[in-house]
Amino acid sequence: WGLDQHCGTHTRAFLGYLDGDGNGFFELCDPIGQADNNPYAMIDTTGIQIDIPSEETIAPPSPTPYVPLTGTVTYGAFTTGDIIVKASHVTVDGYVFSQATLAAPGAFSLIAPADTDDVLVWAVLDADGDGLYNVSVDPFAADGPMNTGTGVSGILLDLGDVESGTFAGVVNFDGAVAPGDELHVGVFDNPEYDASEGPPAGFLVVPNPTFPYEFDFADIAPGTYWIGSYLDIGGDDPDGAGEEDPGKQVGPFLLAPGDSITGIEVDLPPAP
Repeated sequence: WGLDQHCGTHTRAFLGYLDGDGNGFFELCDPIGQADNNPYAMIDTTGIQIDIPSEETIAPPSPTPYVPLTGTVTYGAFTTGDIIVKASHVTVDGYVFSQATLAAPGAFSLIAPADTDDVLVWAVLDADGDGLYNVSVDPFAADGPMNTGTGVSGILLDLGDVESGTFAGVVNFDGAVAPGDELHVGVFDNPEYDASEGPPAGFLVVPNPTFPYEFDFADIAPGTYWIGSYLDIGGDDPDGAGEEDPGKQVGPFLLAPGDSITGIEVDLPPAP
């Protein structure tokens, strides 16, 4: 195993075990060992040696404990379909810790890792019950990312609250801006934006910008977004940054219904 130690830098501790009976499972009777110099910083590292069994007694790794997350989904306009409720890591696209399917609005119960700030609890209406949905279009609600502690109760997700939200922040650039340069700032629902797929959720072009440049996007539908910006040197790349155009993308940001996400900073790198 490679186990995170999180000691100020990204490190791993390496353990190994001998599957003595060849059944493919780790069992407490299997001898285990660890690398002598644990933990290792995650750089190019070779020559790691693990002795099995270890000269010192090693406690086998144990999974992170999970705690209950309970609450209620409400939706006054509900007629039919499945309500899918999930607990995931940070965003709706993150690793799913647990999920439940409700035949109608009501109580739900999920589980997620204890003592973390990175759990998002969310629900979406799958109107035809086929397992497919779009959180930017279908009735959707979210709470978090939250601290799970020893468990969270009383979570309320109202699918009827479909109010749009806003993004606001600033683009920074330390280089020189010449006449004809244009600043592009956009709100994208996909980090790999392709202009052929249609316009982004929000977009603006600023000729001859001055920095720092403050931006504000309103009437953005609920969903997960990235904020991207680039300085179009000479104004000749309207559909995406060219090789000479300094650009940066930040996110993801989960925009809940009616939410306002402010204080976003996009620091453009120096021009190539």
